[in-house]
Amino acid sequence: MVAIAQLVEHSLVKGMVGGSSPLGDPGMSYQNRKQKKLKLNKFKYIIGLIWIKFFNKIKYKKEVGEMQFFKTRKVMEFLREKRKSLSRDVKGVRINQWVDEYLQLCLENNQKVVIITPWSWSTALIGRYKEQGNMFKPTNKEEKLFAKKIPKIMDVFEKNGFRLDWFIALGRSCLDDRLIGPKLESEYQEMITKLAKPLFKRGLEIVDLENDLFNQRIVPDEEMLKNLKKYIKPGILRREIEKWREWAQVTGYKAPVEQIDQETNYQMASMIKEGQMFMNPNFVLGQNFLLFLLESPENFFYLTIKAPELDQRMITVLPYFPWRMRAKG
Repeated sequence: MVAIAQLVEHSLVKGMVGGSSPLGDPGMSYQNRKQKKLKLNKFKYIIGLIWIKFFNKIKYKKEVGEMQFFKTRKVMEFLREKRKSLSRDVKGVRINQWVDEYLQLCLENNQKVVIITPWSWSTALIGRYKEQGNMFKPTNKEEKLFAKKIPKIMDVFEKNGFRLDWFIALGRSCLDDRLIGPKLESEYQEMITKLAKPLFKRGLEIVDLENDLFNQRIVPDEEMLKNLKKYIKPGILRREIEKWREWAQVTGYKAPVEQIDQETNYQMASMIKEGQMFMNPNFVLGQNFLLFLLESPENFFYLTIKAPELDQRMITVLPYFPWRMRAKG
């Protein structure tokens, strides 16, 4: 700063008086010399103000950046600790570094954090509906999810300066014969909406995955359906088929084994397509979002086959399958 002022002073004086003396021509009157010195001091003062403003701007940006980083770190520490505290094996489902970077980006640009929680209109709801007297009553897990679990996560985000757009995305089976029907869909969504309503003002919203987010039914590509072996290892294919054969026996699903196998292939191809739809550049929620799961990440493996970016967005900090729990009363 001093060096700049001295350089400016020397240049100005030299330009004004045409000499090297700091006070100009010795023959100049005292009044004129005083006037020039006042002008020089005023100019140095202005230069000083500019420098201070520039310096403070850099310092401010640095302090803001450090504060934003601190807030991001606090949220990430909470999420990672929450994941570890869950009473299940969380091996291999660590929260990806991409999440840290996304949250930091949201703070820096004053953008909302977008969270999507896929929620299944599971066929298990059919049995539950009958058991509860042809109506839906909230399970303990459903009540706690909206009364405690989600609000606690929101609290941590909000206290650290984040704003949220959190979508509970209800999704139906890709197979027509495993749909629960519009009546049960409507009644179940109504019950969930009632539980979630106190959180709407904080950015939570209940949506239909296909109608509101994708604006279309999830239908697999024919090429993908015919050539699953090109994309999925044989061992994984066999394991998936055996799982759904067992499911059919347990639930009493009446269908030939060949049909169950075909439907399993269709499901896998549909999930691959769903992953592509999430990462489509025209996706209504944009390209940056988080997936807060209610099921094991293994159940979402097929989404990542053609959309590997989804894997780094998956976070497991919520209880699994809240709709499967036995309802109160």
